[in-house]
Amino acid sequence: MRSNPGRRALRLLAAFTFIAGCSGDSDRDGGTAGTTTSAELAVRHGRMLVDIETGEIRAPGFNDLIDETRPTWAATPRGAAEMLLGEGSDGTELTEEDGGTVVATVTGLRDDSVDAIRYELRFTQGKDGLHRFQDGSWSQRCRPGRGHDDEFLADECL
Repeated sequence: MRSNPGRRALRLLAAFTFIAGCSGDSDRDGGTAGTTTSAELAVRHGRMLVDIETGEIRAPGFNDLIDETRPTWAATPRGAAEMLLGEGSDGTELTEEDGGTVVATVTGLRDDSVDAIRYELRFTQGKDGLHRFQDGSWSQRCRPGRGHDDEFLADECL
């Protein structure tokens, strides 16, 4: 695939994010806080860590935050998703599906290659009624002529 300056900048940001967020603390959302399978490709989106090579989403410390603070926003999958996405989620359409899944589609991006980004976030409800992050995936749809413009994939746009 052809390399582009935006992708290189994203990798640099990813490397910085990984180094700045490293710690040996274990969390309960399926990983070790601050680590990723492809360190140079992990990018922080809101409270999430996204591996843009595989599309895998992790949320180090998010479930610990819920356990420690018992926030009202975790009463629904949508509320938990809004908090997980973080500030700056204007232009984001949230759709709640069965089974605790929330799909967030971000449009109106200032990018000449990427038309939209999609996050599929899965939550499970605990005995206390609060929803915790289980897993998720990231994908993007390209602008016409810039790659896969008919579906969301974890593949690079041109």
